[in-house]
Amino acid sequence: FYGLNHLNFYLRFDFKKGVQPDQESVNELHLLWYYPNIPVHTSPAPLADIPAQAPVNYLFHHHLGINLVNKFCWMQEAQAHHNWHAKNSRVEIAFSQCLEVSIPWADLHKEPDSSLHLIAILADHGKFRDYLPEDNLIMLQPTFRT
Repeated sequence: FYGLNHLNFYLRFDFKKGVQPDQESVNELHLLWYYPNIPVHTSPAPLADIPAQAPVNYLFHHHLGINLVNKFCWMQEAQAHHNWHAKNSRVEIAFSQCLEVSIPWADLHKEPDSSLHLIAILADHGKFRDYLPEDNLIMLQPTFRT
C-alpha cells in the first residue's frame, strides 16, 4: 500500500535490483480485492494453478491485471455465477525501477472511505506463481477527516 486520496488509491511495488520481468519468468501482476461486509458478486482469481489455500483461494470483486512486459493493464469485475466481465478503467501505471499503480475510486463505484482487502498475485502467462504479502492481505481502511 502506498497511499490514497479522495480520487484514487495508490500502490507501489519495488522489485529486486536487476530483476526484470520477461517472457520466461513472472510476467504478470494481478491485483484482486473484495470489500468486507458488503454484499457484491465475487469470483475466484481468474488464473490457472491457484493453490487451495487462503488467502489466494478467496473470492474477489475486482481484478486488475498488469502485463509487466508490455505495460498493459485491464480491469474486470465479478458478476453472477463467478464470472468476470471486462470493465472500463482509468487506471494508470508507471513502471521503471518500481511499479506504481493509481486506481480511481470512481472506476470502482465506491466512496473513497471504502475498506478493501487486496492481494497481489504474480503469474506467468496466466498461471499462478506466487503472491504478496505472504499469508496475508493488504488491508486498506481509509480514515478521512472532514
